[in-house]
Amino acid sequence: MVLSGTPKMSVLAKLTRLLQGHPGTWSRIRFSLYNVPVQLLWWKVGRCRSRPGVVSVVIPTYKRHRMLREALASVFRQTLSNWEVLVVADGHDPVVEQIVASFGDPRLSYRPSPHVGLYGNHQRNLGILAARGEYFLFLDDDNLLEPHAVEMMCSGFRSTATGYVICPIIHGGRKQFPGQGFCEGHVDTLNFMLTRQALYLSGPWKWSYSADFHLIAAAERRFPGEFVDGPPIGVHRK
Repeated sequence: MVLSGTPKMSVLAKLTRLLQGHPGTWSRIRFSLYNVPVQLLWWKVGRCRSRPGVVSVVIPTYKRHRMLREALASVFRQTLSNWEVLVVADGHDPVVEQIVASFGDPRLSYRPSPHVGLYGNHQRNLGILAARGEYFLFLDDDNLLEPHAVEMMCSGFRSTATGYVICPIIHGGRKQFPGQGFCEGHVDTLNFMLTRQALYLSGPWKWSYSADFHLIAAAERRFPGEFVDGPPIGVHRK
């Protein structure tokens, strides 16, 4: 016996059809679902026994292999060597895995994640959970650090009360140095470094394009910070 009529659709199929043509909404839903474990495990960020003085450099990446290699090379040129790098790929990428392995340095690690999109913010959260540093620097895969970057930013943590340090970068071909009371659009991910405690109380990263501003603004409300002017510490290449 053949039944006529339209076959029943699963809830997931109905949701997928509903969201067709709305990739941004679907990405935000995926981000929220994958970020549930991040929310549940975020307490570990505050209670983790960090390695004193170590800077955790978290690099989210998605199919920008040449630029990623250049970004990693810029970390290896730092005047301070007390760092670790966590490269978190948005979806498993064997080429990224090979790039990381080619440096042959135990301070550098590769971590795949589900493909989520949304500016690498989920990948940053996963990197934070795996990191063991006292300080955090977020480097996009298409940006570069100047050799003095880590040393200059760490010099701003002169007090144990300091929660963040902001330094100038080159953005759009010009020097960008946010001052106190900075507003959205005037501070970039590359501008700041956070202590573990400041990151714990201000994070995790949200899904939005402006998540970097909201993160550092939350830290500014909770902690005193230092604004260290001088030579730009990096180049925003987008």
